[in-house]
Amino acid sequence: MLRLHIEQQPTRIGLNITDPFLEIRTTPPRLEIDTRPAIVEIQSISGHFEFDFTPTRASYGLKTNLEFMFDYAERGRQAVLEGIGKRAQDGDRMAAVYNKDNAFAELAKEAMRPPDVEVVWAPLAKPDITYIPGELHFNPRPGQLNIQTERGRVDTQLRRGQVDITVDQYASIRFWTTQTDVDMIV
Repeated sequence: MLRLHIEQQPTRIGLNITDPFLEIRTTPPRLEIDTRPAIVEIQSISGHFEFDFTPTRASYGLKTNLEFMFDYAERGRQAVLEGIGKRAQDGDRMAAVYNKDNAFAELAKEAMRPPDVEVVWAPLAKPDITYIPGELHFNPRPGQLNIQTERGRVDTQLRRGQVDITVDQYASIRFWTTQTDVDMIV
């Protein structure tokens, strides 16, 4: 009997797959803030009083050396003038012999008499009082704000996927016949 044999070989395809790859690198944004505070310097010089008691002390006799010098110079000048006047008057009294007075005795009597004490009631001079006001100095310095920024970045790198197809085995069909004397049922 004649037998037909058919053998079939399918096509085999080989796939070489490279996966796609997405790489993302990020650099975060940066913000730098530098501050310097505002400063106000305040300097105060306090006010004060100045007291000068020189006029008050001078009114009851306590004076500085310079004031004493001027006062005694004036007193000495006045005493000299009064002394000259007194001597001239005494000379005139002694020269007046036509008067019946005993001028020499009277002059001696006057010279022996103590001088009259003179009491002067006078108000004391006020002291010089001066107020010098204080001062206030402001020295403001403004604050500063420095801002520095750096932008963030996103870097991407894409490697595309790839599919390589190869035929590892081609399709084929083979036919052949055989003849045997024996019938076989399979």
